[in-house]
Amino acid sequence: MNSIPSLFIVCPFCQIENLLKTTYGQDIFLMTAPSAVVKLSGEQRHELKEFFIRHQIKDIYLVNDVGCNFLAEAINDQSEFGLTCEKELRSLKQNVTFDNENSLEENIELLAEENISKQLLNIMSKEMLKNEMEVLGIKAHGIITNKKLATLKNCDKQNEYHL
Repeated sequence: MNSIPSLFIVCPFCQIENLLKTTYGQDIFLMTAPSAVVKLSGEQRHELKEFFIRHQIKDIYLVNDVGCNFLAEAINDQSEFGLTCEKELRSLKQNVTFDNENSLEENIELLAEENISKQLLNIMSKEMLKNEMEVLGIKAHGIITNKKLATLKNCDKQNEYHL
């Protein structure tokens, strides 16, 4: 269980909320963004900062699930719906070396790791939440889940990101 106030950024289509609540407790906060690709306007950043203060958030977790259709569609070059996350994932795919011997799920995990790393750097950029995270002492983490197997894997390349 996690007693530290935490915000989990999850894909609303993956439906992993119950797995996270089972693992981290019922009192976690959830924010949705397709494939956890976060884009915030100035007003949204301000509202999020107020949320961080009001709920004393100390950890942010970006989460991808290996069952994510957007990740699978990017790998398989399937048609898009025109969402920002789809363009982002197709771009990130160029940075990943996929093994033809891997299962689709294993390749999805590779792309998920790349996506989580990119999104962690993104939210900690000056344009996003760097100042808020620095002032409030918030750490950012990445997790890859497998909802079918009810497993979670820490995917932070540097263990945890903090300022």
